[in-house]
Amino acid sequence: MNDLISKIERWCKERDLHTADPTKQMVKLTEEVGELAQGIFEGDGLQLIDSIGNTTVALIALSMQIGFDYEQCVEIAYDKIKDRKSKKELPMEILNNIKLNYLSVEEFIKNHTNINYCEALIRPE
Repeated sequence: MNDLISKIERWCKERDLHTADPTKQMVKLTEEVGELAQGIFEGDGLQLIDSIGNTTVALIALSMQIGFDYEQCVEIAYDKIKDRKSKKELPMEILNNIKLNYLSVEEFIKNHTNINYCEALIRPE
């Protein structure tokens, strides 16, 4: 991951994004998060993948613009949450625990949802 972050930071520097206006970058970040939400609501797996990546790139650029180290920010956030005990299961954990009347998670998704991105995550093409 560190190598990928370095590549994105280098890409930002080559385009002078690291010194650009952070308020404009915040608009870009918000746009990307909006596209991520759209992908979730529409069940568009490809849009989700693209939006998660674009949101990450926008966050890295924003971090550079305000003088923060992206990786350090993520490490600090992880240190805050690493010992939390959540009462909610993650969606895939819930789906993986569905055994009644279904042969597989894929069958459950096919029969009970229109969330195509779940299938894309389970069985990428």
